[in-house]
Amino acid sequence: MACPAAPSFGRDQEAKAGLKRVLNRVTWHRPTTGGYPVRYIVAICGGLIALASWLFIDYGTARTSVQVIDSWVGATTGKSAVVHATIANRGVNRDRLLRVSSYLAARFVVLDHEGHEIDNLRIPADSELVLGGDLLRIEALGLAQAIKADEKFPMLFVFEHAGKVKVFARVEQQQSVGDQ
Repeated sequence: MACPAAPSFGRDQEAKAGLKRVLNRVTWHRPTTGGYPVRYIVAICGGLIALASWLFIDYGTARTSVQVIDSWVGATTGKSAVVHATIANRGVNRDRLLRVSSYLAARFVVLDHEGHEIDNLRIPADSELVLGGDLLRIEALGLAQAIKADEKFPMLFVFEHAGKVKVFARVEQQQSVGDQ
């Protein structure tokens, strides 16, 4: 007696063999080691890591770019002198001037427009502060010697984030009242 399922059994085998051939063709073009999509994912991840590290390095240097520009002191034989300077903060974060020092003076103080001492001078982000005028000034107190014109001496400005900034301040001849 013939089994009614026998004729369909052969067709199922042919269908399975055809499906196997189709699947083999699809996977034959793609390597078994991960294929092209994995390469693209690795390349994209590598690019993102490189971009993130560049931004981190750029951000790190941008936040500490404080410069002391054009520092000078007027010649004097007295025990104190006003330090003129411009502090430029080109970074994205604010900073603070913690202290100023030099072998020339016993101590330096930052004074406001009323003559009151300021402990920590705040320097806003992306700004310039001009010191030595009527609003803000740095005074060198207890000068060890007379300061003569056309000399230079080292000064150290210490900032909270930027750290130590060394500059050479020049000494300029004071103008007399008649020369102005």
